[in-house]
Amino acid sequence: MRPGESSRERLITWAMYLLTIGASAVVLYDSIFWNFGYDQGTFAYGGSAILKGARPYLDFWDIKPPNIFYIYALAFKLFGESVQAIRIFDYLNALLTISLIWLLSLRLFSSSSRGASPQREMKSNGLWWTRLVGMFAAFSYVLCYLNQGFQDTAQAETYALPLLLGAALIVLPRNGQAPGRLSLVISGALIGITCFFKFPLGLFILLPVAICLLQYRRWSAKLISLGFLTVGLLLALGAQMLLLLPGGQLQELWKITREATLAYSRNNFSGSFSVFHNARTAVQMFVGLWLVLGGVGCIVLLWRSDSHRRRNLMLPIGLLIIGAFIGLIIVQLQNKGYTYHYQVMLPWVAILIGVGMATLAFKLQPSGKWKRVGSAVGLAILLFIGTLWSGEKALKQSLRPSEVVQMEGANGYIAGDALSNYVLAKTAPSDHMFIFGFEPYVYWITGRKPATRFLNTIHFKPTYVAADLRHELIDSLTQHPPALIFVEMGDHYTSQGDSFDDSHSTIQKRYPEISELLSTKYLLADTVNDVLAYLLISNQHSVH
Repeated sequence: MRPGESSRERLITWAMYLLTIGASAVVLYDSIFWNFGYDQGTFAYGGSAILKGARPYLDFWDIKPPNIFYIYALAFKLFGESVQAIRIFDYLNALLTISLIWLLSLRLFSSSSRGASPQREMKSNGLWWTRLVGMFAAFSYVLCYLNQGFQDTAQAETYALPLLLGAALIVLPRNGQAPGRLSLVISGALIGITCFFKFPLGLFILLPVAICLLQYRRWSAKLISLGFLTVGLLLALGAQMLLLLPGGQLQELWKITREATLAYSRNNFSGSFSVFHNARTAVQMFVGLWLVLGGVGCIVLLWRSDSHRRRNLMLPIGLLIIGAFIGLIIVQLQNKGYTYHYQVMLPWVAILIGVGMATLAFKLQPSGKWKRVGSAVGLAILLFIGTLWSGEKALKQSLRPSEVVQMEGANGYIAGDALSNYVLAKTAPSDHMFIFGFEPYVYWITGRKPATRFLNTIHFKPTYVAADLRHELIDSLTQHPPALIFVEMGDHYTSQGDSFDDSHSTIQKRYPEISELLSTKYLLADTVNDVLAYLLISNQHSVH
């Protein structure tokens, strides 16, 4: 809480926080019943396999760093192994993120909101404005979360957000006191943990670095703070690498990163995304009405503030802009344009929107503390209704999950039942299967083990694939043919290769060994939602 804040003021701050988090919890409630997208199927299989003793990269192969798989394993351990377990965990993570956004809003603007006047009324007005910043920032994040829908949540970036917010919060001055050395180490360590969700997230160390450089006057203090941040970062990185060292997991991850991950970011048949393209997509991430009004409010705030308050505002606003810019750089490095990549920009822009919205609420109701809160809540409700009316399709579907069209197939809705029901009907629990395509959800939901450690084959679709990986894939299938092989058609994932070939065409053009295996040892038994089902001839009559 702020220095000099009375017990009554603290009570009001808590009341407004509970109002904010309670409203957010109600609006986000339907997300508990969302299903999975493609990525969540991969993470679910990995998390489940870890609980059964499997090792990432050695027993199941993916280019993602390991923390997302351990998060899914934790969710399954806590809430049981189901889709809803992940959604409950994601719901709680979203509420934690919202709470940290609220706290960061108050911490950033606790001094700048006071204005130039030392009078008690001006200080009180500033406190009310800061509370409204937190409220609107939280609601802005809620709408952005809903607007992403089921496919772009429960991602690695989703679970990195609380760590990024915590790292920034820890190094911000509290009650006028700079953070201690232990706090600096913890801040650096939090960023180090995010690296093993996605390696580029380590760039966010620049945000606590910027905070430290700006808050200390003496260069000796600046350098000492940077040293302790670095110590925390290196300790977290070292600890995570040591955990992966036994059995060769770290070496395999390093190999995957050097070969597959770098090739994955370069092999983009859709073309490289420019900074302009990514900035435009980032803007589209936010609900347009809120973004426009928030920007107008920020301009009004800076224009109408006196020189003293304007100077006080420039530091927190500047830090938020730095956070959003770091997020944009991270998106640019990944070169894919997927919506969930932009999540790392959400908190910082949400708070900037909150600044503008709180200012507009003050202008609508210039006097009366609770009248201002009523005005702000009314404005938020009207904007929410206006957002739905304006045609935010994803947001409408998110609020009515039962009405989301549940398509199945290569480019459809991953959590449909047709493929998994087919597997259950045609194979025994002990049978192995393989999917040439991107449907790892089927492995997890049916309990059938993949015939190889490769959970999907998007990294085998480019014209060049590392020779050892190619040989491993072919040898695994030809030496131990699985009971069932699915081959997707129409899965033209142009951001995941250097051609427009689908999985079926890829086999025909670049994997003659697999093509021959299918023609000699398998029967093309069915086509299930644009997915070809090949049954092993010697295994056809073993399952009834």
